[in-house]
Amino acid sequence: MVEVPNRLCSLFTASLDERDGEHVVRIPASVIENDGIDPSESYRIAVLDRPGSSRRADPQSDDDRSGSADRGPPVAENDVLTVTVDAVGDQGDGIAKVDRGYVLIVSDAAPGDEVSVRVETVKPNVAFASVVDDS
Repeated sequence: MVEVPNRLCSLFTASLDERDGEHVVRIPASVIENDGIDPSESYRIAVLDRPGSSRRADPQSDDDRSGSADRGPPVAENDVLTVTVDAVGDQGDGIAKVDRGYVLIVSDAAPGDEVSVRVETVKPNVAFASVVDDS
């Protein structure tokens, strides 16, 4: 499991470019301007496998993931699903990951909780949910 720090600075999708024999991650200017990333600092970066790429942990699931990069978020508003909360964010909300590493912020949940949640708001890189059943 990936360790998520208490302060998650930013979550975005980026491309990888090759320049002069090195590979460079392109960070959108808006991330630096709006999310408090300081270009002079060092950061931990998690690289999540892109759905539909040739590097898959489970090659049996090709049919399930083909073209998924164009599908958008793997959840929709009002979806009800069961998740396990992995970490807690700066605001005290739980952080869970669902299909393709998509982040789900769960209000009133703590690390280790396995809860049923209803998705309330969906954004391209994160969704917000509330607990509907914590038994």
